[in-house]
Parts: sequence; C-alpha cells; structure tokens
Amino acid sequence: MLISARQAADILRWGGFNVDRSRLLLRSGVAGGVPTSSGTMYDEDRVRELAVRRFVRPAEIATACPGGILVGRLARTKSLDLTADAATQLAAVHGPWRVPLLWGILLDHCAKSGTPMPFVATVCGYVLVGAEVTGFERGTGDRATLHLREAGPWFASLRERRWLAGRGGPALLLWGWPPDISQRGA
Repeated sequence: MLISARQAADILRWGGFNVDRSRLLLRSGVAGGVPTSSGTMYDEDRVRELAVRRFVRPAEIATACPGGILVGRLARTKSLDLTADAATQLAAVHGPWRVPLLWGILLDHCAKSGTPMPFVATVCGYVLVGAEVTGFERGTGDRATLHLREAGPWFASLRERRWLAGRGGPALLLWGWPPDISQRGA
C-alpha cells in the first residue's frame, strides 16, 4: 500500500529518526517513491523495513574489510538516484571529499599495490552505495575526488544495512585502520 511522506516519516520515527532526518532519508531515494499530483507516495512495507533495518556490527566490518573501509556520509543536498546504473551512482558519490594527508598516503599505497580500499556511501547511516577506491585526484586544499569501481564480494554483507557513524555533516570516515594485526595468525 502507498503512504504519504508524512505517514512514512511517522513510521521512520520507530527507527529513531526525527522528522527532519526522516525527510532527508526519504529524499535520498532509499525508500523509492512514486510521484503523484499530491506529493511523493512510498511503499509502506519498504518504509517499515527501513525503520527496523539492522546495524552493521563491528565484527562484520572487520570480517568483510580487514584492511579498513572508507565511509562517506553524503551531504543533505546530495542527489542520488538509486534506480540509476552503477556508473551513474559511483559518479554521484566520488566527491570531492576531505582527504587528510595520511589517508591520501594510504589510498595511494592501496592503489599502487593493487588492493583497492572498500568504500560505502551513506545517508542517515543507511548504506546506499558500495564501491572500491582505486585511486584519487587531489583538488584544492585537502579535497580529493575518489576514483571508484563497483564493489567486490565484501559488499554483500553490508548492502541494505545501517551504519552507526554518529551525527554530523558530510564527511569521509576511515574505519578499521590500521588493521588489528594482533588478531592475525603468524
């Protein structure tokens, strides 16, 4: 059954969202949406699934991405069409991002060694896009545009999940690096 944006926002409050964050999540396209003359309508079952979507546990992250992962929190103004092909989605999330010098060194090392860095783009903690960083291009200051390709098999365990990254604006976060070498065999 189709429901209004107001009804969808009420359901998303069960997932811990206030009205503003619910609207932001709905605008991201993660709940689909059918434009009508009276506004966008949403599939009730899909919205209910979003409200109770499971969080990614740290152990799952460590298993899927033992060398670390970049998490991009998209800006409120970022437009992302989740029905678009993979290349269009990757182009929408490639940046520019704030990439500190140390991260640039890490990404450069990963690119030169042929081991791309896993990357997920999120809105309100919901994983929307998975990719692999194969390189980057420095812009002005500490800004950089990521060179992305489609995600590998590691993304299966993170797809359609929630990421507990805390509040804040658009940012690129580095999780699980440096890797915990104490957990690896000799």
